[in-house]
Amino acid sequence: EKTKVAKVSPGVEDGPDTKKAKLDSSETTMVKKRVVFCQLKEALAVDWSGEKAKAALKRTTPDYFLLQ
Repeated sequence: EKTKVAKVSPGVEDGPDTKKAKLDSSETTMVKKRVVFCQLKEALAVDWSGEKAKAALKRTTPDYFLLQ
């Protein structure tokens, strides 16, 4: 859910009333978003002994392994 931003007509100066109109949180719009994750089986089957994996290992936070 996102807050709708009110459009300001082009000839209006940018004063305090204009800012209030832009930040009016009474109107919202629903936004659909789809996120695709890999299967848990694939995530657990990662081989960390390869050359590419060693480079990725440096960028991976320790939290990942704690969760695993």
